[in-house]
Amino acid sequence: MKKVILAISALLFSGLLYAQTNPNKRTVCFIYKGELISAESEYNPSDLSYTVIIDNTKIKIDLTGEHAKGKSYAANHNWYLDNETIEINKVKYQKFGLPRVLSTEEIKKYDEYQGVGAYRETPKTRKGAESPKEETPFILYIPVRPLCEFQPYVRSN
Repeated sequence: MKKVILAISALLFSGLLYAQTNPNKRTVCFIYKGELISAESEYNPSDLSYTVIIDNTKIKIDLTGEHAKGKSYAANHNWYLDNETIEINKVKYQKFGLPRVLSTEEIKKYDEYQGVGAYRETPKTRKGAESPKEETPFILYIPVRPLCEFQPYVRSN
């Protein structure tokens, strides 16, 4: 009986080791040089940062520091914090609901508002749509902070 218990314990322990081989590696999404990108990263829980390699260069994305405070994210603008209506291409949009996480495959850059990208659903995710520039989008997604957190804005006029 002891051998059976030891064998089961060994299997369970080895499974835990396998599952925890590298729990800090994950794909992250962020804005880099004005472009929304997705990259493999290593998470450092001690300083809440991610390290990614882009063009053979290690880049640290600090979720509480300089990168997160950049003007590419709406959370750093008063118009977002004050729930103001935004206007893009003579169309007004109003904040709608709560922010959500979207992948880089689900959205495509449409335009910008005061230095912050405005994204729309890709043709693959929009039913019946052919080209992203064919029509004025009903919903735009504005990046709030790193890790692909977007605030939906709906057309209001």
